[in-house]
Amino acid sequence: MDTNKRAPGRGALGGTAMTDSDSDSDLDINPLDKLPMTATKEGTRSVLQALDEIQAIRPWRPEEGEALAGVLLGIKPASGPFGPGFMLLIRDDDGQKHSMWLTAYLKGQLEGFNARPGDMVGIKFLGKATGARGNPYNQYTVIVQRQRRA
Repeated sequence: MDTNKRAPGRGALGGTAMTDSDSDSDLDINPLDKLPMTATKEGTRSVLQALDEIQAIRPWRPEEGEALAGVLLGIKPASGPFGPGFMLLIRDDDGQKHSMWLTAYLKGQLEGFNARPGDMVGIKFLGKATGARGNPYNQYTVIVQRQRRA
């Protein structure tokens, strides 16, 4: 590994999805990781339950001015139209899980607050903006209410 490059590591978000070298996760992002590798009735039920859990995550596609608030669950790797990246996972007060792309801006904001899984987060979509180089980007406001740590 090139030591001049900053690996995302366990940073503020605390999930193992950020590096391949972290094996002691605080999060259970992929429920399939702990399933038995033999075909049994119990194993089949576990796979079906894991599929239900994954399908229960709703992508958050906000309109300008909409906000999402809830408990930060962590991150998970994903592939999208711009290549591989990470999805931010949040559970709202109704228990619904939501995902959204973890942009460099959102990652920086969450790390600035030293956000960890279990913290309350609020993200408001302010709309599209144009950067200094003329590139469009999604503009957000982020707040974090940290949970007390032992």
